[in-house]
Amino acid sequence: MMSFRFNILLFLLLIALVSSCRKDRISILLEELSTPTNAILYDITFTDIDTGYVVGGFHWQHGEWLRTIDGGDTWRSDTFAYTAMLGIHIGSTGKALVVGFDGNAHYKINTASSWQNYYPPEQETINALDFYDENTGVAVGGKNFEYGVIYRFSDMKGSADTVYYPLNHELRDVQFTDKNTVHTVGYGYVARSLDGGFTWQANSIQGDFFFALDFPTSEVGYAVGRSGTIIKTTNAGKDWTKLRNGNNLFVSNEKFRDVLFKNEDEGYIIGDAGLFWVTRDGGDSWEIVENTPDVTFNRLFYQNGRGYIAGEAGKIYRFAD
Repeated sequence: MMSFRFNILLFLLLIALVSSCRKDRISILLEELSTPTNAILYDITFTDIDTGYVVGGFHWQHGEWLRTIDGGDTWRSDTFAYTAMLGIHIGSTGKALVVGFDGNAHYKINTASSWQNYYPPEQETINALDFYDENTGVAVGGKNFEYGVIYRFSDMKGSADTVYYPLNHELRDVQFTDKNTVHTVGYGYVARSLDGGFTWQANSIQGDFFFALDFPTSEVGYAVGRSGTIIKTTNAGKDWTKLRNGNNLFVSNEKFRDVLFKNEDEGYIIGDAGLFWVTRDGGDSWEIVENTPDVTFNRLFYQNGRGYIAGEAGKIYRFAD
């Protein structure tokens, strides 16, 4: 009798867990844009509603830079470097800085000029960069889950100083929320700087390889990990809470790669195999976009009611939401 009651209780518990994990499915049309490449595309940004840039390439082969001037309807490609580029930043005056594998970095004094090489002090992969203005920037990277590096830039021509190396955590993303406050995430690591990137304070939250972060406001931010963890802060990165624990035995393991929020409440997560999630309530609940292509989605950009996704095999998708 006790065994029967235990089995009934276990069955009801499993039903409750399955019900709690079930997510509504929605439809968002992903329009595949034509590109002149089959390279892996790692980062995407726009400087206005029509002008956008994408970087990517193949490790140990070449880097690529794609440009559109018609909102993504057409793209032109420029092949350069001998390895893939992973991150891009375009300044307000048109200066461009791209970073990539094995410490490769290149800059343009304007988007029409030729690329100039820059060699950072440490020859480590640089995964991401962000600038508050053209004289205040931070880039982060590393490899093999450790050997992390943080650079502080004083201009967009590659004048960088090493802040930390080696840090025992590979870093994957970075974002300024004001001139002094910068946030970064990586392998079991979440940290912020309150002096523009010169010194950093690590948060106690761990438990995933955090791949991306996004702050829609200076106070509210989100980060996602490769095991499916979602974390949130409402006090500018001082404290973080787990909205979803990807290491929970009863939670599906999801391979997140990027997160982007339009405002404090409405946001997106993308990842492997066409993973595309949407929230309208600040991450409390998520809907799954169905019938997406079986493509690894790497990076999101959103402006003026349009979203863009850059992924593998030269794929760029546009959606309205």
